[in-house]
Amino acid sequence: MRREKIKDYQKYHVYDRGFNKMMIFVTAEDLRRFERKMAYYSERSGVRIQDYALMGNHYHFLLMQVKGGSISKFMQRFKQSFATYFNIKYRRMGPVFEGRFKAKPITDMSYYLEIQKYIARNPVKVKTKIGENYSVVGFS
Repeated sequence: MRREKIKDYQKYHVYDRGFNKMMIFVTAEDLRRFERKMAYYSERSGVRIQDYALMGNHYHFLLMQVKGGSISKFMQRFKQSFATYFNIKYRRMGPVFEGRFKAKPITDMSYYLEIQKYIARNPVKVKTKIGENYSVVGFS
């Protein structure tokens, strides 16, 4: 169980990575599937995705939980759904993600701007490792 309760209308920097730092986006189709699942589960969980970056073995979100929503439910359903897809596609078993997602509250404007820049620039730093097709930045 999460130690700090996630609050409505609070923005959070949420991130996670592949188990043992494995690639979770092997193909461009994996990225597209991840994005579709993000959109589907965020709408059903009362979560607004404001920014995101997807890199080969990890991702970053800038999220806000609306009244009655649940970032925790969004992440649980979303990660479970993607893990099922990934394990079936690549004929594997076991965890796909490292563990429970990390969520840092964004408490002031300077931190908010810093996180926006970080999310926008992070894929640029890792493109040499994973190639142009396997990193995405999105803004809602």
